[in-house]
Amino acid sequence: MDMVTIILDVGNCLFFFGGFPQLIKTIKNRKTLKDLSVLTFFLYMVATILFVVIGAMLGSWMTLIFNSVNACYFCTIIYWVKKAERRTKGTSTDNSYFDVDPPA
Repeated sequence: MDMVTIILDVGNCLFFFGGFPQLIKTIKNRKTLKDLSVLTFFLYMVATILFVVIGAMLGSWMTLIFNSVNACYFCTIIYWVKKAERRTKGTSTDNSYFDVDPPA
């Protein structure tokens, strides 16, 4: 195993386990998630998908698996934030450009 793979795997582990506390807080407080930015978690999700591609290209199963799971839990966070926004009937303007409701 070369140094690049080791550094990539260590970074993936830290990123993987670092996201769980936010996911747990999101699920516990899913009724009041107005302070979370959907854009931030969307960008994290795109980054993890790119890391899945890198993992596949390098043959790094740890990168592939960890970032696939990361993408799933970022999707979960986005889902709960959007659900909380719909529950409050759009009173939050922070993420209004990500609204999925059809235009009137």
